[in-house]
Amino acid sequence: MRFLSKYKDKLSCEEITALESKVLSLLDIITEENEEKATEHCTILNKPHLNFPAYNVYKSQRVQELFFGITILLDAYKYFGNKKYLIYAKGATECLLSRYQKDDGHIEVDWGNSKEDYTTVCCPMIPIVDMAVYFIDIDKDFSNRCFDSAYKMAEFLFNRG
Repeated sequence: MRFLSKYKDKLSCEEITALESKVLSLLDIITEENEEKATEHCTILNKPHLNFPAYNVYKSQRVQELFFGITILLDAYKYFGNKKYLIYAKGATECLLSRYQKDDGHIEVDWGNSKEDYTTVCCPMIPIVDMAVYFIDIDKDFSNRCFDSAYKMAEFLFNRG
């Protein structure tokens, strides 16, 4: 989507159509609403499943998949204008912050017998700040929660050294 946004004027109509078609097919997988059709480690299911909350990646607690999903969905909304993508991006962000961010700001995954810090895996601060900036004039409370979250992450990393 970023490639299309940047170079659309240099592509033929056929190339644009082909690329958009591929992207839309992948977005359909990411936003699949039917759990029976959901793809493990790819679909962000908009309802709770197993022990996961709504807007978590299907059958996965690999938080990097969800952080990447936020970026993909926000870019998709900006490019295609489909409100569904923005709803999913916001839902995924809320899921991440409530389920995986701890009070001190770090991102933690509980694997049952161990807990791992994912605060530096895939630079989760970037999609959170992107969401904060995008929502600043749309949903000030959500934007502020995202800014606070990013600040806590930065403070945690600074204090960790």
